[in-house]
Amino acid sequence: EMSVDTDCDGVSSGTKNNDDVDVLIVGAGIAGLSAARELIASGFRVRVIEAQSRIGGRVCPVTCSANLIPEEESANFKDIVVECGANWVHNLSSENPIYNIAERENLRFVPSLGDDDLDVTAMIADRIYYTQQGTPRVFSTSELEEAKEVCERFRTRMASTRKNLGKKTAEKRRKTTVADIFRRYIANEEEAGSLSASTRQILHWMHEQHGIAEARDLDMLTFSRWFDVPDDAAHGEGLVIGGISQILPKLAEGVDIVLNCPVSDIRWKKPEDPASKSYKSLTHSQCFHCSTALDNCASEITLVTPKGDISAKHVIVAVPCGVLKRGTLRFHPPLPPSIQNSIDILQPGLMDIVVFRFAEQFWPSDVFVFGVPPTEFHSATHPRNSQAIHEYADFAYRRSTRAMSEGSNQSNHSSHSDWDYGEDETSLYEHIPIPPNCLFSSFMNLSQSRLDGSAVLLAQVYGRRARIVESMTPQELSAAAVSTLKMIFGDNVPSPVGCATHKWGRDEFCFGSWNNFRVGVTLQDIFQFTLPVSCPLGEESPCCLQMAGEWTHSTKMGLMQGAFETGERCARHIISHHKKKAANHI
Repeated sequence: EMSVDTDCDGVSSGTKNNDDVDVLIVGAGIAGLSAARELIASGFRVRVIEAQSRIGGRVCPVTCSANLIPEEESANFKDIVVECGANWVHNLSSENPIYNIAERENLRFVPSLGDDDLDVTAMIADRIYYTQQGTPRVFSTSELEEAKEVCERFRTRMASTRKNLGKKTAEKRRKTTVADIFRRYIANEEEAGSLSASTRQILHWMHEQHGIAEARDLDMLTFSRWFDVPDDAAHGEGLVIGGISQILPKLAEGVDIVLNCPVSDIRWKKPEDPASKSYKSLTHSQCFHCSTALDNCASEITLVTPKGDISAKHVIVAVPCGVLKRGTLRFHPPLPPSIQNSIDILQPGLMDIVVFRFAEQFWPSDVFVFGVPPTEFHSATHPRNSQAIHEYADFAYRRSTRAMSEGSNQSNHSSHSDWDYGEDETSLYEHIPIPPNCLFSSFMNLSQSRLDGSAVLLAQVYGRRARIVESMTPQELSAAAVSTLKMIFGDNVPSPVGCATHKWGRDEFCFGSWNNFRVGVTLQDIFQFTLPVSCPLGEESPCCLQMAGEWTHSTKMGLMQGAFETGERCARHIISHHKKKAANHI
């Protein structure tokens, strides 16, 4: 069982004293718990400090009651738990530690056909799309073959485009977005007369799925780091029956966790010499071959919490990027300019899950996804304000170069008004109206993954639409969903009895969903977080601070597997350091 202390007083008194902790981990999400497991298995004394009253981070089970009907009627419906956060497992193979844990816990999946977003077969096989008149859109064999040919040409063109972009300037590469390539490709196909209405529709649906997968409008995604088909795509992906949160007790087993204990500040201290020195980043070699024994080093890191401080030689910060970006977790002295700059450039996307609960099921039971054609608003061919996008990219680039040039003069990142969540992207699309019935264009039949037989539909919204959803009441969300469902099933569609969601953009412990390579972000920005950072109190001090989370993974950003692996990475850095130290003492 996990050891949980829900009282912050526990970090500085009683059995929770500072002397029995080797490593402190900030955040009890997938990355934090992964790091703790790895370190405990190697004999380290670990404590995880969590701001919330629960573990799991962005794995977020939410109670869905019958909150849309009168109280006297709602008594007939028991509360159910639904997943409104991370739930989709990619790479259903032994290479994925999340999948392995789920398998050991005997969890089952509702699988799809793969992670290849240009696979027409996967796009059509487990879903039904309806026309605006409610007729199922059945594609003929010839239509599917034509769409496959178009997508294969698209794949070839993308490879060529990426190769050509490599020869362009950095400015050109960072300005080229996924939507730019989408529009250019569709225009070329139309000019050649090879784009039929059915193929265009399939491409529009793919565009919609890409937006959901990336949690961002595609005008804000850089093309140079996107559209790679993962090596593990053939292993497929799936939704966990009963919810992925079922693995959390196993992840937390044997881990000392303090809940309800937000960390406000992280301070380096050296009792005999409190004066701070400038930062020095370590290379892998310096980090793993540090000659100073950890136990003999006076420097340590202190976490400041509302009801007590706690210190250790090693700290792993496993919180979402949005928290660091907001400056709600302060570092003393400030983070190195290169790392702070990368945090400034990153910005989590936004994808919200909205769950609708019905008294009984009225949709096809054997279909996993169904919906109506995405509107032109969702389409990559919609005339966006490209100049505004490029002006934003210029702004991001100027800010990054300014931060780098300021070097050690950069103050602790507390002024973030021009980077508040959503300001920079929302303003770009204010002139594009969204019809009320276009908030939800497709629904997932969650009844297939329920263990209680409840009738539940799940809708996913991203980007600007997600920001609109976050300002709506459950009643307004229900009305928007019903307006789309009536297009499919007619005017007799019943209203939901319950609605549940989690507003990730407004969550003070996240400020967004997950990260990706949006406009302005480069691979080097991500590499900044893969190396430990040295203590600023001297060259001979061992590296003691590391960052973990899906946003620090260069190839699995946005995935639970990526979060898990970054936790393991941080733990292994510490383990390697101690092994090297022990070898030097022999």
